[in-house]
Amino acid sequence: MADKAAIDNCHKAQSHDLLDSSGSTPPDRLIDLPLTPPATIEPHLPSIDASGPVLRLLESRSDRAKTVDSGGWVEVSLDQEQYVSLRGSIERSFKRFDYDPNHSLLILRMPSPIHDFFANILADDVQNQLKDIAKERDEAGTFASRIKSGGSSTILLSEGDSEFFKNIRREPDAQFRHPDAYYPGVVVEVSYSQKGKSLQKLAQDYILYSNGDIKAVIGVDINYKGKQCTVSVWRPEYTRSEDGNSDELGFTAVLSQETFRSFDGSLCNAEKCLTLNLSDFATDALAIDYGTASISITFSKLFDMIQQAEEMEPDRGFNTAGSAMKSKRVTRKRRRLSSPEDRLRSDDERTYINMEKAAEARASEDDEDFKGPMTKRRVRKFSPK
Repeated sequence: MADKAAIDNCHKAQSHDLLDSSGSTPPDRLIDLPLTPPATIEPHLPSIDASGPVLRLLESRSDRAKTVDSGGWVEVSLDQEQYVSLRGSIERSFKRFDYDPNHSLLILRMPSPIHDFFANILADDVQNQLKDIAKERDEAGTFASRIKSGGSSTILLSEGDSEFFKNIRREPDAQFRHPDAYYPGVVVEVSYSQKGKSLQKLAQDYILYSNGDIKAVIGVDINYKGKQCTVSVWRPEYTRSEDGNSDELGFTAVLSQETFRSFDGSLCNAEKCLTLNLSDFATDALAIDYGTASISITFSKLFDMIQQAEEMEPDRGFNTAGSAMKSKRVTRKRRRLSSPEDRLRSDDERTYINMEKAAEARASEDDEDFKGPMTKRRVRKFSPK
């Protein structure tokens, strides 16, 4: 394994383990950890000492995921203390990520262009239908005019069911929110390849830990030609308790892996439709029954969306005519002269790197001298349904 040495080194400095980027979950492993780490690392450089080997390992795993069919989804076991100390560095190094402290799980999101284009095309269609409803001068129109597309903005799911619950960070592929609502009413997640994210597990978290304020989770499995594409929709499900004093919140699939593109790449179930009620777009505290006002997306339209998204990534060979155009103009590049501020930033970066290397060298020397009692700890793995 190419990065085994990096993993072994990282285990000496950090208590963490990696999940397979394919989405499968290896059996629990016992990791030897010192009861007390060396205490000689300089206190004013904790983030540098900790972040160096871990971030290099994360970057190694993310680079590897780009060369295999990982679905742009890499899961890493990282406890909350490590996450808090590394958060700033992770935010600088990775564009999108999720974190679930309840399962000590960091998820690096690296969507492909097809994935991103599909999610954006779908979100644009929903937003355009909302704009059409907003043209009506009634309650439904007023409500629809206030719903906005939020893209991948961070959602903090904080409605746990125990005192030990910790907020879950999610960055979905698309979302729609009313400005007066804490949570978006509708969330979209796209899984690119069979080895991608667990859409059902995501839907469960969105619905349960928003206390049902997220009213619809759309999950779309899109795949390369030769594999089928499916769509699912989950909604909150309420069951009255036996004593009649409370509701039990669950979730249910109103569409479950319905195929809209078959294995041979042809349209499937063209007559079927994905429907969202206008009241789905905000919590019950804001939305009322708007009658027939709704958003509808036919499976035929979903099929067209995936075709359009694939046309936008010619490197994959989906551009059948090989006609992706770019300028043939011969030019000389006139670059902007670097400013004193640019040179200062470069100097700061070199200083940071040198400090990091020095701190890691000191930590490595101290680790060699450190001999403490060892213990074994079981690392809890993420187990999607």
